[in-house]
Amino acid sequence: QAHAWTLARLLQNTLWDTEDGRPVDDAQLEIARRLRGHGR
Repeated sequence: QAHAWTLARLLQNTLWDTEDGRPVDDAQLEIARRLRGHGR
């Protein structure tokens, strides 16, 4: 469950960054990709 919570927080942070006009953080995207694959 910890990886699902972390994935949700990464999504929330990315949405906030995008809303504020900041570029998407490549490191956060990589973490999300790895976490998404973890649940399979």
